[in-house]
Amino acid sequence: MSVFELNNNIYTASEKEKILYDYPSITIQKSEIRGPHNISTQNYFSIPYINQTSTPNIEYTSINDTTPQKFNVKNIYYYGLLHNNIQGLTTGRDSDPNIIGELVIEHTSISNSIKLYNCYLLKKYNPGQTQMGSDIDTTIEIMDTDVINTPIVMNSAITKADKCIVYNDGANKIVMVNTSPIMIVDNTALVIYNSATNSGYDTTTRLFSINAPTMYKLINGINITMRKEEDIYIDCQPTGVSDKEVSTYNIPLNSETSKEKQQLDLMKTTVNFVIFIIGLIAASYGIPILYKTIVINKIIDYFGQSKNSSDNSKEKGYIRIKTVDIFIFIFITTLILSIFGYGKANGDYISFMVCLFLTVFYILSAALITVKKQDEKFMTFERKTLSYPIETDDPDEKQDLFTTIFKYVSIADVSKFVGETFDLIWKNISTIFGVEIVYLIIMLSLGLTGQFSPNKTINQNLAIMFGLQGGIILMFLILLLSVLLEKNNRVAPE
Repeated sequence: MSVFELNNNIYTASEKEKILYDYPSITIQKSEIRGPHNISTQNYFSIPYINQTSTPNIEYTSINDTTPQKFNVKNIYYYGLLHNNIQGLTTGRDSDPNIIGELVIEHTSISNSIKLYNCYLLKKYNPGQTQMGSDIDTTIEIMDTDVINTPIVMNSAITKADKCIVYNDGANKIVMVNTSPIMIVDNTALVIYNSATNSGYDTTTRLFSINAPTMYKLINGINITMRKEEDIYIDCQPTGVSDKEVSTYNIPLNSETSKEKQQLDLMKTTVNFVIFIIGLIAASYGIPILYKTIVINKIIDYFGQSKNSSDNSKEKGYIRIKTVDIFIFIFITTLILSIFGYGKANGDYISFMVCLFLTVFYILSAALITVKKQDEKFMTFERKTLSYPIETDDPDEKQDLFTTIFKYVSIADVSKFVGETFDLIWKNISTIFGVEIVYLIIMLSLGLTGQFSPNKTINQNLAIMFGLQGGIILMFLILLLSVLLEKNNRVAPE
């Protein structure tokens, strides 16, 4: 295998060749990490890295460029040592045995199809040496913790380059190798390479060729800068302007940025407030009307009091209302828990907010419906009524909250409820199965075409979650239909 020669001046690049990089803070999701822990055929670590700013992550100016080539990050990878052919560093008599791995940052060009791979050697500490962890270690160690996501700042973890090897792998791939290793703690080192078992991450990759070509460049560290460092240089050492003029340049920019941020925050707050108000209106007017139409009217129709109604039929009505309320509670609880489970697994804080909203929405709706049940008009349908709450003739009977909630809860009626459900499912099994399949296909199609999120993994997870929730909703509707619409299963009041 040919080697890269760091001390051969033939390969030293022109001072005009420069590398400017900037990797702003991002939050990586544990569920998006791929590696041997969840893919048996992948013996390396990969994480999607989404640039959340409009600023390129790397600007590379070669000798023939009039303007820099600009690239954005796509993914980051952790391998075993790939470039084991750097003379005096990873191969030869003076090589460093503590260099055991490699961080690869994959970029795509903003203007064409060229890809750029920025490689950083990973080196473990010597025994007894004081160890200081970085965000490089954090991304590996997240798999052994209970957290669902973690913020990382690659800028702070990347070592200042002494030299950078730059070579082309074909016409559309640029490979850069930083020769100043990044230190990693023992726990991270054991994951990447365990010398005791001679096992670890792959030392080969399909991303690019690691062989040293006949022509490559060595860019000196002075020409490799981080964007923030360059910004500081410009701010601290202005040329040809006074302090007053510098203030004139900086203040309007900062003020404009601050103003835009305040406007964005105000817009988010306004939108959230409007959504909350709409939710209150829906709970105040829509939910009681829906509950009366679907539940109360049907139950009154079957069990309501006319002038000649018996107390037995009245009690059946009370029991059936409690049965329906129990299954509405089970449905809402299952829905909230499924969304919460998805949010916890994927680090989606929006899911937690949805869970909170649904919880408050349900409690508010239940309270409003309870109040509405006191209204005689609400409990009347086609000249039949069903007074609620139950009035007792016994003045000594205890009427506390616990009694009100659990009185007239009938296990027999709940069992009958479930039995009627399965009977209805069996009678309409082909229709139900067809509706579920169509719904799931629609959700998966929307997910795989990027309608939920620009992230493919999140799309798939959301599609599956919505598919399951569609099944939950359909089962809930079947429960209501089985109880409220199947007249042939009812015993008419005497």
